[in-house]
Amino acid sequence: MEEAAGGSRAGTGAGPSRHHHRLVPAGVVPRKGRRFGRCCCRPRRTGGGYLRLLGPDHPDTLSARGHLAYWQGMAGDAGGAAAAFAQLLEDCLRVLGPDHPGTRATREGAAYWQTRTG
Repeated sequence: MEEAAGGSRAGTGAGPSRHHHRLVPAGVVPRKGRRFGRCCCRPRRTGGGYLRLLGPDHPDTLSARGHLAYWQGMAGDAGGAAAAFAQLLEDCLRVLGPDHPGTRATREGAAYWQTRTG
């Protein structure tokens, strides 16, 4: 879906505002009957699409990274989710500031997955 959302048209002047909303349905939430692990492969493409179209510091890119980290933890990789949230928290603090709702949610996610690492 990433290619359909913007990969082939990215160089034709079609900006992120026209296409980035199409990246969200690519797997942020697992489809009925699918395993979490299989679903986690799809948002990786979604996160890369946000990164390519919007840049690393765009709030939507940061949000997509938070979704990826969450589903990574739900797939059974609590350590990977904790590490992803820790890196994301640094970026959110730098870009959004400490009092932004996205930063607060990321801080909570980092704490949650850190407690699950054992």
